[in-house]
Amino acid sequence: MDKSEIEALLARLDVWLLIFGVIVVVGVAGESFFGIRHWWNSRKLQAIQNSENEAQRAEIGELRQKNLQLEKELSPRVLAIHVLPNGESNIDELKKFAGTRVVLGCIHDAEALHAAGSIKWLLEKAGWNVVVTIPVDPFSPSPKMPDGVTLIQASEGDAVRNAQLLQVLLSALTEQGWKEIRPGQDTVPDWKELKIMVGFKPPAYELLK
Repeated sequence: MDKSEIEALLARLDVWLLIFGVIVVVGVAGESFFGIRHWWNSRKLQAIQNSENEAQRAEIGELRQKNLQLEKELSPRVLAIHVLPNGESNIDELKKFAGTRVVLGCIHDAEALHAAGSIKWLLEKAGWNVVVTIPVDPFSPSPKMPDGVTLIQASEGDAVRNAQLLQVLLSALTEQGWKEIRPGQDTVPDWKELKIMVGFKPPAYELLK
């Protein structure tokens, strides 16, 4: 191979070197461009995923609270005695009226019977004299017993004391979270004694929304 042929070969190699150099530059530039795009879109994707995870956690928390509320609403009504460290309890006010006679009526329903039994237990712990009547048939044509608990104030005796008894009973039941506790009128005309009527447990309409 003579000098001219070697020079021609080197010239061609220079061209190829230039071409491959351009290709390398384009490749590096492309890698940098798409690398940045990949990093940027990855950050956007992560932000979206974080937002979705937060929304899912919030939804799960809300569903958990609704489930706990539903369990509470479906559980039977029950009363409890709470004693404070100083020895006071939530039935101290009831104990001030120990010996009081009260008539306890109830609709013929398993949950209502359970609730009435809880009321009887609490009042007897406070020293009250509880007289239980025969449960009322919910399908009876007689006037219906309202949902919740209806308190009938005695019409005989000291009017001030009778009002106090009604208020003490109202407080004792409502402070433990029972719903629909109200004063009312008895279905029996001219009823004269203090009376508690236990109806169906009020439905939780807010859970149906």
